[in-house]
Amino acid sequence: KAGVADGSAALGAGCRVYYLPDYDQHEHKVTIGLHKDEVDTVLGCVQSALASAGATATIITSWHGDMRILDILPKHAGKRNAMEYVQGKHGFSDGATVAAGDSGNDVLMLGGRARGIVVGNAMADLRAWVE
Repeated sequence: KAGVADGSAALGAGCRVYYLPDYDQHEHKVTIGLHKDEVDTVLGCVQSALASAGATATIITSWHGDMRILDILPKHAGKRNAMEYVQGKHGFSDGATVAAGDSGNDVLMLGGRARGIVVGNAMADLRAWVE
């Protein structure tokens, strides 16, 4: 977290982001907000900063409207990996497991081996992914 939080300057002057409040952050996830028009620029900046640091990460984009959220997680973290870990730990088959999601941060989980359900009140970004 500190490496990314301290890396605002390393992202470059062209990358305008804000960090969500501390209650949305923890040692295994950094969450930043940005305008939808900045996504490609900021993704490039984040990927470049990670590469320069020799780090790998999973970057998840979500939200709706004009704002976007980027979650930066350790490479093997996330909802899908957590779900598959629990499946293996308790012997649940893919056919006996269901993932349900309502926003873009659920895409990796919904695209896993288990059946995925997009709930009726899902955000537009997730509905667009399904279509």
